[in-house]
Amino acid sequence: MSTDTTRLDAATLASKIHAGELSSVEVTQAHLDRISEVDGEYNAFLHVASEQALAAAAEVDRAVAA
Repeated sequence: MSTDTTRLDAATLASKIHAGELSSVEVTQAHLDRISEVDGEYNAFLHVASEQALAAAAEVDRAVAA
């Protein structure tokens, strides 16, 4: 995808997930990757629940597919 997924607004992301252009897991992983890239500089997060976030995203993907 040419546009950075982490820069898209929530409505656009929802539309792309619903259309099958992106999966919720892909979007979640992109945001987790971005946190990993920049949090050393900003220290904005005390804890990032990556496994739980990805599990919730997978559940969204299952619901969208159903």
